[in-house]
Amino acid sequence: MQDLGMFDWNAYSKMSVGWIEPYYFDDTQESATITIKPSGTSGDAIVLGQGWNGTAFDEYITLELFTEAGNNQYGWSDEYPSLTGQQLGNGGVRVSHVDSRVATYLGGDSLKAVDDYVTSDYDNYYLRYSNSYDSDDYNGYTFDNNNYHLLEVIQAEGVNEFGKVHNYYNPNDLKKTYLSEDDLFQTGDTFSMAKYGSEFFYNKTKLNNGNEFPYVISFDSVTAESATITITRI
Repeated sequence: MQDLGMFDWNAYSKMSVGWIEPYYFDDTQESATITIKPSGTSGDAIVLGQGWNGTAFDEYITLELFTEAGNNQYGWSDEYPSLTGQQLGNGGVRVSHVDSRVATYLGGDSLKAVDDYVTSDYDNYYLRYSNSYDSDDYNGYTFDNNNYHLLEVIQAEGVNEFGKVHNYYNPNDLKKTYLSEDDLFQTGDTFSMAKYGSEFFYNKTKLNNGNEFPYVISFDSVTAESATITITRI
């Protein structure tokens, strides 16, 4: 189960332990149309990012169909809405920005970025970033947690509300927005860096690693049973 003791693991978490092998839109392709099933039962996911190293430990965008299937049935229509006052409805496609690049420990408080994780042969690795705003919460070994995060959901409505502090133990005093159906991409929606970059990416028009993200993602059909998605290079 994922956070709050409910819901299925996200695509990044599954990739990190080798549970799934996602579809990858190869950098040489001009366009492709892919149909995915609910991630909670199929494990389907799509990865997008130039020069992806083929592992969970890189920077990329993930797409997965998040519906009331598998482990997601626990809390979908009962505990979750009562806690947050928000509804997940039929779900939709969850789009996430992952920056799971690694570093190696050099001693003291020093970490060295590892740019080619697949071919490097260091004895130890650390994730460069976390979702904490305080480096002390992450053993003090961080690069730039104020600007870069390990995992962020891109909210379909185009406003980033997930970086706010919340008080889980007092549901009547929530200051953080929890995931709702409005945050998930539906039939007819599109995603591009031009549309979402300034709100969700520190470098505005590029990924954290400096790479362009030259794709438009069109959500042709999204239901509780499947999502058909077209990816086009621009």
